[in-house]
Amino acid sequence: MPRYVDWPLPLNPPNPYSVYLHSLAPVRPRDTAVYYTKYILGIIGELDVAGGTSARVREWTFPPQLYTSTMNGSTIGLVNLERGKDPKALWCLLEEYHGALIQFLPGSSGLFTRFTTKVPDTPLIYPKDLKFDGRGNLWFIGSTVTSHVSTISRFEPATKTATSWEVPATAMRNLVSIHPDSGGRKVWVSSVDANLPSTTQWIGCLDVASGVLTCFSPDPYLDPPRSIDIVLVENRKPYSVWFTAAASLLLAPSPAVPAIYRLDLASNVFHRHVTDPRTSWPRFLAVDPGGVAWTTDIGRNSIVSCNPARDCGTVPFKSSTVRIRPSRARLLGKEFPVQSIVSTTVPQPDRVAVKHRPCADEYRAAAMQTPDRLQLQLPGTAPDPRLFFVCFGANKIGMLEP
Repeated sequence: MPRYVDWPLPLNPPNPYSVYLHSLAPVRPRDTAVYYTKYILGIIGELDVAGGTSARVREWTFPPQLYTSTMNGSTIGLVNLERGKDPKALWCLLEEYHGALIQFLPGSSGLFTRFTTKVPDTPLIYPKDLKFDGRGNLWFIGSTVTSHVSTISRFEPATKTATSWEVPATAMRNLVSIHPDSGGRKVWVSSVDANLPSTTQWIGCLDVASGVLTCFSPDPYLDPPRSIDIVLVENRKPYSVWFTAAASLLLAPSPAVPAIYRLDLASNVFHRHVTDPRTSWPRFLAVDPGGVAWTTDIGRNSIVSCNPARDCGTVPFKSSTVRIRPSRARLLGKEFPVQSIVSTTVPQPDRVAVKHRPCADEYRAAAMQTPDRLQLQLPGTAPDPRLFFVCFGANKIGMLEP
């Protein structure tokens, strides 16, 4: 029987708004705490999910001593929590014009370390999304100073060196999501193109050794891409790249069908999973050990599962290539400790309704409000996989046990 519970998080006066909860760190099998960021408020938080009638919350605020040159303290955009090889460390991005990579060590006195350039410079102009490869290098998306085109960047913590590949605007624009393979040899990216006319490319794959970026889009082309998330599955068959795509807000009605897509890397065929094309807005993804993809649907306030064996058919895609060259920059590190603020919250359970569709299953609860970024916890602390996700706009973290 599916189970749902959520934990309301404290508000942060003098900001009374509840729309700042942004992202969750990966949740390991034995973890009893979930870490999160609050966008604009510059907060990293820790929620105890061990069980019981009360849960402890600790929060740390990014210190002014680590502000970059373009910050005035009104907005502190900490986004996209990740984990690397160090089990104690969390990493995130400071999403500013003069942006930065942030390492955080939790504790009663949490330690923030900022890595950035001396002045606003490539690649840390409004950085977005980040993922570690299996070698301990951190990949992220940024922008250039002059032409404001997207960059694909790799940060090597050992040398504090960032290597960047500038993506031509004629190939892809507005990259938003990144996923390297374990060897750091191929890096997948997706795009949300907010400007018409579009470059027509939805996703791309950078071959690091050759510098060749291969871009993919539907054939015939339908709509500017809104592919907010991309996930590579390389440790189980079928080897796949999953990504979400939604209809453009700039075209009404839009010819594109909101869906969850899977590129089968063995056959190079694109498969599609659909729930309700009229109201669906699929956003973020996680893939379980059985190869089933789970996604949040912020338009339908639901969680959707997609089994590769049950698709709604295939979609023809076309590809094109461009060669890009890398550049390098050295980042400077600076650290500062911050004391945590401790509070408590009460978990709130709710009933789950499951709707079985032809090529997807949908899970909904009345309390499941605007589910967005999510993380999958494999069995360990709990006997079965669990999905933790941000309830964007409701200032709470939800958990679904399917």
